Amino acid sequence: MLKRYLVLLCCSWGWWLPGSAQHCAADLFLQMRLSANPYLQEQQAAIDARIQQWIDNKTLRPRAVVTIPVVVHVVWREAIENISDEQVQSQIEVLNRDFRARNPEIATVPAIFRPVIADVEIEFCLAMTAPDGSLTTGITRRQTEVTQIGSRFLQGRRAICYTDLGGQNAWDTEHYLNIWIGKSTPLFIGEASFPGMDPPGEDGVRIDPVYFGTTGTVLPPYHLGRTVTHEIGHYFNLLHPWGMRFDNASCDQDDGINDTPRQSSTFRGECPVHPQIFCGTASMFMNFMNYTDDACMAMFTNGQKMRMLAALQLFRSGLMDAAGCQPPVSSQSAAPIAQAIRLSQNPVHRALQLQSAKTFSNPLRVRLLNVQGQELFSGVWQTGAIWTLDVSRFPAGLYVVVIQDREAIHTEKVVIR
Repeated sequence: MLKRYLVLLCCSWGWWLPGSAQHCAADLFLQMRLSANPYLQEQQAAIDARIQQWIDNKTLRPRAVVTIPVVVHVVWREAIENISDEQVQSQIEVLNRDFRARNPEIATVPAIFRPVIADVEIEFCLAMTAPDGSLTTGITRRQTEVTQIGSRFLQGRRAICYTDLGGQNAWDTEHYLNIWIGKSTPLFIGEASFPGMDPPGEDGVRIDPVYFGTTGTVLPPYHLGRTVTHEIGHYFNLLHPWGMRFDNASCDQDDGINDTPRQSSTFRGECPVHPQIFCGTASMFMNFMNYTDDACMAMFTNGQKMRMLAALQLFRSGLMDAAGCQPPVSSQSAAPIAQAIRLSQNPVHRALQLQSAKTFSNPLRVRLLNVQGQELFSGVWQTGAIWTLDVSRFPAGLYVVVIQDREAIHTEKVVIR
């Protein structure tokens, strides 16, 4: 039934045919599931009602930042699809800028929209602790024989999400945000699960490798990591500004959010200039949930923030108490790191400096965490003799430095004064 419905959609919606690549397919797959399962229609209505009730009873105010553990499953067939750790890390850095309104494009937002720019107060880290309590880089890798596995359905299931279908089984989707990287058809470049709408084993985000991160194999115009920002918006129950229907010429559909103007069409493949008038008002084409080139995306709104926080609290609350962002105790296999690397000084005043007595064959990942386990910095050390981080912007206190390679993890406590 799912496959048949997909064929009908492809034939009737010209924008989803090969040669006219879709920016994302999250709403398409949602419509497919809703049409095939009347029970899901009732469930979606109940989810929307609960989210709106939560929003109506809450006040937007500063709150503690939530850090969400991410596991990235790289499922590759050709070697070029096996993207590097650095490319994966570059995507995490984009997410942490975009969801905290710290991305440089914020400066380009027109004055009319600046009052509703939101710091969503959600951050992301590559998981350091696996579901079984062992150490992890937050990245899994598997070679597959399945072509275009990122968009392949087999036995009515998304192949990339299942080991027995050539993909990779999800980690506990209640406590980890699972992102699958796999080659897709030209039909779409990414898609995500709305809360409660997909089987647990498929709950997460799926992206073509050439649209993930900001370095390595990425291809313009979706080369700045905004595809994943957009899809995680869907993961937290955001719709596009035009709602779920692409033909919105009558302007009767929207995303249910007051501070995102209605829109009758998309800007797919464009980087427009303000103002663009749709439905009687200037369009917020720079919104992360719109369809524009990555370079033109800049913001979430306060209304979108409330909807995402509602979805997090009501339907994805397991992400908030997950231990995945906190490192396990340093393992014995970390001895080479512990023996070779030392802090130049501790306590630290303005600069945290690490010195290495040897050169490692692979780059090391260095993170700085506060005592609550929130990630404050993450970067790659190409293992020269000295690595330095300016810590003058961090308040005085106790922190944890995490040094990690593909097989081991070592932690050090450091005091910043």
